[in-house]
Amino acid sequence: MAAAALSFAMSGETELDGTLFDVMVAQRAWVDPKPSESKPVAIVALDERSLRSEELSAFPRVFLAPQWAKMLDILFAGNAKAIGFDILFVWSPEQISPGLDLPFKQALGKYHDRLVIGKTANNMPVPGYFYAIRGGKDADAVANLDVDTDPDGVIRHVFPLIPTAKGLAKGLVAALYTRAGGTADLPPVIIAPRQKMEKMPTYAMVDVLRCGDRDPAEVAKIFSGKIVLVGTTLPDEDRKISSDRFIPNGPNVVDPDPPADVCSLKPIGLSDPHATTIPGVFVHAAALQEILTNDSPAIAGLPWIITLSAAIGAAISGFGLVLAVQRAVIMVILTMLTLYVLSSVLLLFNIWLPISLLMTVTAGAMFVAYIARYLIEDRRRRRIQRAFGHYLAPGLVARMADDDSNLRLGGEEREITIMFADLSGFTALSAKLSAEELMATTNRYLSLIAGAVDATGGYVDKFIGDAVMAFWNAPALDPEHALHGVTAGLDAAARIRAQRLEDEAAGLPGFAVKIGINTGIAIIGNVGAEGRFNYTAVGEAVNIAARLESVPGDYKCSVVIGPQTASAVGSEIVMHEVDLIRVKGKVEPVGVFRPLGRVSDIDPEAAAFKTAFDQALDLFRRRQFEQAERAWTDAVERFPADITGPAGVMAKRANDFASDPPEADWDGVWTKQTK
Repeated sequence: MAAAALSFAMSGETELDGTLFDVMVAQRAWVDPKPSESKPVAIVALDERSLRSEELSAFPRVFLAPQWAKMLDILFAGNAKAIGFDILFVWSPEQISPGLDLPFKQALGKYHDRLVIGKTANNMPVPGYFYAIRGGKDADAVANLDVDTDPDGVIRHVFPLIPTAKGLAKGLVAALYTRAGGTADLPPVIIAPRQKMEKMPTYAMVDVLRCGDRDPAEVAKIFSGKIVLVGTTLPDEDRKISSDRFIPNGPNVVDPDPPADVCSLKPIGLSDPHATTIPGVFVHAAALQEILTNDSPAIAGLPWIITLSAAIGAAISGFGLVLAVQRAVIMVILTMLTLYVLSSVLLLFNIWLPISLLMTVTAGAMFVAYIARYLIEDRRRRRIQRAFGHYLAPGLVARMADDDSNLRLGGEEREITIMFADLSGFTALSAKLSAEELMATTNRYLSLIAGAVDATGGYVDKFIGDAVMAFWNAPALDPEHALHGVTAGLDAAARIRAQRLEDEAAGLPGFAVKIGINTGIAIIGNVGAEGRFNYTAVGEAVNIAARLESVPGDYKCSVVIGPQTASAVGSEIVMHEVDLIRVKGKVEPVGVFRPLGRVSDIDPEAAAFKTAFDQALDLFRRRQFEQAERAWTDAVERFPADITGPAGVMAKRANDFASDPPEADWDGVWTKQTK
C-alpha cells in the first residue's frame, strides 16, 4: 500500500530517470541501432559552408529573402511534402532595400498550405511575412518553435501543444505533421534516437540552390515526398542538449567542397564533431521522424509501476527482516541492477519504464524493514548499551550487544599486543599544581594516548593513575595488531611531545611519556566477581609489557617494544635493538627494541642512526668496549638529540666496562634492578 501511494505521489519522471534514459538510449544505439529504413524527414542547413559560398557570402543573413524564395521553389518543384523553418524571421530588409523580400513574401503566400514558419513565446515573424503566409487564415502556417527542457536542462520530450501567454499554441512538429496529412491529435513525443541526431539526412542550403539550377531531378530524388526542415547548423547558434548526448559522434566523414558549377547533393558532416550539443532543428526533425515511422517509445503505464512497486516493496521488506546488513545491501544493489536491465531491455521494444521510483521503493523498503528490526529486535541491544555504555569501551559494548555470551566470567587465550604508557613527571607536577589543575592536565595528556589507541582500533583497558593499559586484537579481531600497537605508541609519544612543547612555550607544565609494548599469548575476558567484572587481559605477555613500560626511562627514549612485537613488525617499522635485559622477577632475558618510525616515511637521519647504533652494539657484545664507546659517542655528536638518548646511555656503560671489564662469562645481559 505504501509503495502504491508513493507511486501516485511520484508518478512523474525524475532527473535520475532522465539521466538513466539517456544512458539507455546510448546503449540501445550501440546494441540495436536499426534506424528505420524509411527516412521521411530531411534537413536543409544554413551551415558555415553555405554562408561562405559565392551565392550567399555577399549578403548578410537578414538579406537572404530572395535565396529563401528560390530554395522554396526548388524544394516544392522537387515534390517536397511540406517545409518548416526552424528560423525566426523577426527582421525584414524592406526598410533598407525596398522590394528585396518580395519574392519571399510571394513564396510564403504561394505555398502557405504546405509551409510553416516559426514564432516563439516572445517573438513573432515580421508582419509582412506573417500576413503573407496567413492570408488564408491558416492556423498551421505559423507554429511555435519553443521546446521545453527537462529539469536538468536536457530535451527529451517534444509536445504538440505549447503553453503561451495567450493559451496553447501548436508546435512546429505538430503543424508539419498536419501539413503532411496527419491528424492534429498527437501525444507527447519521447526522443529516443537510435543514432546521433545529426546523422539524419542533412544537406547544405547552397547545394540545394546549385542543384535546383543544374539538376532538378537530383533534388526530386532526395526530397520527393519528404517533410523538410530548414535551420542553422552553426557551431555557436541555437545549440541544444538532448537525449542523444551519450551516443558517440563517431567518424565525421566530410567530402571536399564541390565546385560551384557542379550539383553535389551529399549529406554534410557534423556541425561540431567535438560538441555534446546539437543544432535545435534536429530536435524537431527527430521528433517528427519518430512520429512518422512509429518509433517513439511509449511510457509504461502507472498501473504497471504501481504493481512493480508493491511487489518490490513487499519482497524487499521481507528480506530486510531476515537478512544481515551486508546481504541486505547486496540484495538492494542486485534489485536495482535488475530494474536497470529490465528497463534497458524494454527500451529495445520501445517501452520506457522509469525506474527511479522503483529504486526508491527498493531502498525505502529495506530501510523501513530495518527500522522495524531496530524497534522490535534491537531492544535488547539498546538495554545493554545503556547499562554498560558509560563504563566500558565502545568496541566492547558493541560486542556484548551483538553477543551477550560475553557477559560471563572466564575468557579465552589469544595472541594480543599490549601497551603500557606512563606519564613522567606526575609527582613533580603534583607539588606545583592544585588538585583540579593536576587532574585537568593529567586527563588532557591521557586523552592523547587514548586517542592514539582508538585511532588504530585498540581497546583502552584501564587508566591506572597516570598510566594507561591498552591492547589490540581483542575484543575485536585485528590481524595487524602488532603493527597497530607500535603505530599507536609512536603516535602517542609524538602527540605528547608536541603538547608538552606547546605547554612549555605558554609557561605551563607538561608531561613526558614512557611506553612499553609487547606481543604474546594472554588470557582475555571478563575478570572479577559476580555482578562486577572487567574485560581485561592477564598473563605473562601482559606482565612483560608492564615491565617494559619503565625501560624507556633507563635509556632516555619514549617507546620500547619486546622481541615478538619487533619480529611481527620488522617489515613495516624501522627499529634498532637497544639492549638485552633481565627484568625483575624473570630469569630469561628479554630483547628490547626501539621503534623509530614506519619504513615508508622514516627520516634519513633516524635510519642512519639505527645503522650506527647497531654497529656499536655489535662491538659492545664482542667486548670491544672502547670502540663501542667511541661509536656511540660519535652517534650522540652526529645526530639530533631527540633520537640519541640510548646511545648516550650505552656509551657510558661501555666506558664503565672499558675501565672495569665484566666477568669472562658475561652474556651481554643487563639486569634491571627495579620494576
